[in-house]
Amino acid sequence: MATNRREMNEIAKAYKAFQLRRAGAEYAEIGKAIGVRETTAYRLVQERLRQMRTETAEDLTAVRQIEIARCNQLFLSMYQRATEHKDPAAARVCLQAQQRLAALLGLDEPARLNVTMTEGRDLDAEIRAAEEKAAERAAKRETVQ
Repeated sequence: MATNRREMNEIAKAYKAFQLRRAGAEYAEIGKAIGVRETTAYRLVQERLRQMRTETAEDLTAVRQIEIARCNQLFLSMYQRATEHKDPAAARVCLQAQQRLAALLGLDEPARLNVTMTEGRDLDAEIRAAEEKAAERAAKRETVQ
C-alpha cells in the first residue's frame, strides 16, 4: 500500500503508462505524456505486466483449489450411493469427478501422437482421386435407385 505522495504519484504514472500502452501508444509517447524518459515508461509498463501475470497466476491457483474442493465434495456425496446402493448414475458421477480431478491436478499422461510425414507425395492429386472415386460411387448409387 502506498504510504506517501511520491509512491502515489509513481502508482498513478504506472497506471497511466499501462493504459496508454494498451491503447497502442509507443513508449516515447507514453514517456512524454507522463513526464518520464522512454526507458522509464517501458519499465513501468513491464512492471505492471509482471504484476498482472502474478495476480493471474494467484487467481488461477485459487480457482483450481475451489474446483478441486467441489470435485471432492461431489465425489464424497455420491460414493456411498455408488458403492453400497449400486447406483449406476452415482458411479458415473464418481468417475467423472475423478476424471476432472485428474485433469485439474495434471495426473493424466499426455496423449501420444503418431505423425506420418508425407514428403514426396502429391496430396492434391490423392485428394482429387479420392473425390473422383466418391463421385463415381454416388453416381452408381443414383442409377441403382
